[in-house]
Amino acid sequence: VNTRGTFVLRFLILGVYWASGLRACQYGRIYATRWSGTQRRQLELAFLLCLIASILTPYGTRLAAYPLKMFSSQHQILQAVQEWQPLDLSQFYGKFFLALLILFWVGLATSDLKYRLEDCLLLAFATAETFMHARFMLLFVPVFAPMAAEMLARWIPKYQPSKDHRGLNFALMALIAFGIIKSFPSSQQISRQLEYEVPVRALPFLQEHPKLTRMFNEADWGSYLDFVLGPSRKVFVDGRYDIYEYSGVLSDYLSIIHVQPDALFLLKKYRVDACLIFRDSPLATLLAASPEWERVYGDPESVIFVRKSQAIPENHAGIRDNPSGRGRSATKPGLHP
Repeated sequence: VNTRGTFVLRFLILGVYWASGLRACQYGRIYATRWSGTQRRQLELAFLLCLIASILTPYGTRLAAYPLKMFSSQHQILQAVQEWQPLDLSQFYGKFFLALLILFWVGLATSDLKYRLEDCLLLAFATAETFMHARFMLLFVPVFAPMAAEMLARWIPKYQPSKDHRGLNFALMALIAFGIIKSFPSSQQISRQLEYEVPVRALPFLQEHPKLTRMFNEADWGSYLDFVLGPSRKVFVDGRYDIYEYSGVLSDYLSIIHVQPDALFLLKKYRVDACLIFRDSPLATLLAASPEWERVYGDPESVIFVRKSQAIPENHAGIRDNPSGRGRSATKPGLHP
């Protein structure tokens, strides 16, 4: 409960259930059943105990209040983190979500099913939040699934134990287990995926040049660089956006990575002597055109630029390119080394 900010949604869900049972009512095919005194007290007690549990942390009430603080004052995080962005309907999952939702409402309009008020309120909330913030699809799924199952149950025969076949059940379970084992990624597949997600191929170059300590990096790569380079090589930013927003660094990072007019000034302000960035990023284009910067490394995914005033060890001769592997840019024409 204290390691994920979305724990506050549990209080919302408890509150919706409590309020929906205060009185019996019906609006068309949406109905509410009044809680008994015992049921209402049980909900209130559960709410109180959960509230107490949420503040039993080394930080007291500060951690419990953190999600509210994030929404009220950390607006740049909502802009910087992709999963906080509105649902992308141009992607497959966005189109699938929209199609599923339309089919559900069409089925609801053509059926005679009745639904509880609290279920409808939570579905409306989860749907709206999913459109505004893609990460709320994780809330939509457990809210939507029982209602969809109730609708689909009209076309599925009721369970009859006498028709069960243990042999067939065992065969199906074995087939599912085999599929899970077969589809589990191998070490090679994990390594290939890692090369796509983080600058694995650039790591040897960084290790060969330990003097490049003041390095600007993509935020998505920060945690990986923290892990592989150790405490001796500090990153510019990593995935802990809130820490960087407090100090104003996140704002500067966004200005640099989005190539705002003050991007080069900010790199100089932080005395950055190297930049490890996506090969096809706008910042890479800017640095390639700048007389102050020189590209010293490139692979299908990433490039490294250093200031021309930065001394590179003598064993480095010209630009080093690493065309091995498959990166995000490798499939695009004109981007190969």
